Amino acid sequence: VDKINPNALIIGFARRFATYKRAHLLFRNLKRLDEIVNNPNHPVQFIFAGKAHPADKAGQDLIKRIVEVSKYPQFLGKVIFLPNYDMDLAKKLVQGVDIWLNTPTRPQEASGTSGEKAAMNGVMHFSVLDGWWVEGYRPDAGWMLPMKRTFENQAMQDELDSEMVYNIIDDEIAPCFYDKDSTGLSPRWIKTIKNTIAYVASNFTTNRMLEDYEKPCVFILIKYTQGLDGSNILILKEHDVKIITDLMMGGDGSNTDGELGELHLSAISEAMNQMMGASSTALSTMFGKMIDISPPEASLVDLTAFKSGGDIADFLEGTFVKISFRMQIDELVDSTIMQLYPIEFAKDVYDTFILNQEDAQPAAPAAAPEPAPAPAPQPQQMPQAQPMQAQAPQMDMSQMQMGMPQAMPQMQMMPQMQMMPQMVMQPGMNVQPVQFQNFAGDFNPLQSQENIELIKDVPLEVTVELGRTSKSISDILDFAPGTIIELDKIAGEPIDVLVNGKFVAKGEVVVIEESFGIRVTEIIK
Repeated sequence: VDKINPNALIIGFARRFATYKRAHLLFRNLKRLDEIVNNPNHPVQFIFAGKAHPADKAGQDLIKRIVEVSKYPQFLGKVIFLPNYDMDLAKKLVQGVDIWLNTPTRPQEASGTSGEKAAMNGVMHFSVLDGWWVEGYRPDAGWMLPMKRTFENQAMQDELDSEMVYNIIDDEIAPCFYDKDSTGLSPRWIKTIKNTIAYVASNFTTNRMLEDYEKPCVFILIKYTQGLDGSNILILKEHDVKIITDLMMGGDGSNTDGELGELHLSAISEAMNQMMGASSTALSTMFGKMIDISPPEASLVDLTAFKSGGDIADFLEGTFVKISFRMQIDELVDSTIMQLYPIEFAKDVYDTFILNQEDAQPAAPAAAPEPAPAPAPQPQQMPQAQPMQAQAPQMDMSQMQMGMPQAMPQMQMMPQMQMMPQMVMQPGMNVQPVQFQNFAGDFNPLQSQENIELIKDVPLEVTVELGRTSKSISDILDFAPGTIIELDKIAGEPIDVLVNGKFVAKGEVVVIEESFGIRVTEIIK
């Protein structure tokens, strides 16, 4: 570290060392790397940091290889691996390097949010067009490798991408950095920094999230009461809540008129209670301890009434985790649910997961003593790391035990995580998919009453239709006191009873003391 040249271009690569991140790309051609770091006109330095999953042997071997290469004489002080990677070191790196490098295997990058944090500090991004960089990239505010693959064979694709990384650093990035004027600064480099802050970083903030989401929307606060300490917020669109409520009440999802009221909030709270309850059960199995949640608290929130996220919840003022779920309900809904977590809570969940996996690993045999290093070892080709397939889980409501109307269409939710560290699922890990019940099947309202207790106190509007008819405009204009209007019902015929505008029963008119009433004679729905 003492040999770092503070005036040279510094490129950082710091993250979890999963093999699909392809940290090995830079080391496929050590002769070319030697030429880049020791270029007399525009030298480049590389700083690596990170940790591999305890069960990821390939990732651990990759770190060992980088440390080995960094000790070659031609790379001393120019390729550096910093040990003991943690949040404090990450903060220093995203502030101190000039370029943030990311080379994931397409299309396995869930987000790559370390690059977002670097951009907040004016650090330019150089990455494959995957994850957040698909949206964030601008030609005047960073560099990219194309989104589309050229070869199906991964080894051939790695070879091509490796050459592209060398060429872009050598032909574009380094010359831009060293294109200095009489002041000793590079106007082109400074302009790129300003563009990064103005046009890239500014698009990945809480305010952007609030602006993008439909207004008003429904916020559902869920707190963990056992096993985990924290809370999270689910955000749903108002129209989606109305459709789900109508389905839960036995409708076809089309009754979405009118204001969103207590009935809707109670219904969506129950749906999310069942969804998060099933998730807690899965976490209990994964962590080996009981995890439980409090009843959800739903409220209608107009985001335009708040100046910042901190006005909604304290943890939205700073850094937090956002997970986006794609929610589909047959042809009725194709929308998005957002889930927000405090960053500290997300770290605790991650640490609990890692600790649980470390405890499950068998003790490793004692390492054999390392032989004395040979003098001036010769550069070797980087061993090919096999990409690890990582697929986003899919939440299927088909297994969700909700006790709600069985006629509801199937709901599916597919999450896209933006900040949570990606967890590579290794063989032997006790990980199970989260399963939920669908909103499908035959519905008998007289046999599905388990969850009706939650909304029994919600007032509904009951109306009675004596009958209907149609009149021309001229007839209506002739209406006057004493006008008699003949309806389509005949005397003695049952009249219609409606609840919140929906036809549910038939009955006959009765007189109760001085008031009219209705005696129900037939239940329709």
